Amino acid sequence: MSKTPARYRTPAFQPPGWDGPSVTLDFTSTKPPASVFAFFQESAAAAGWHPANRNTLGYPQTWTKIYPDGVPASLSLIQTERTPDGETGTYVLTASSPPAVTH
Repeated sequence: MSKTPARYRTPAFQPPGWDGPSVTLDFTSTKPPASVFAFFQESAAAAGWHPANRNTLGYPQTWTKIYPDGVPASLSLIQTERTPDGETGTYVLTASSPPAVTH
């Protein structure tokens, strides 16, 4: 698991601003890809996440959520290695949010 804190982006080839915090988890599963994506689809929906787009299997690959304080967040799940069903597959789950804006 890796955690990336929020950081200020100085102007260069992109505008200045903040890159939000994120948490990334790499994991493997021996389950078929459809089973892995179905599990996360159900879990994300139960936690109030809304699908934003779908992968080639037809399952959500990204989700969005607005927390009660108005902060938007995103969640994504990708398969980094395409393997036949029943073989170990590698996945990356990432949760991120822009940092809170204070004035």
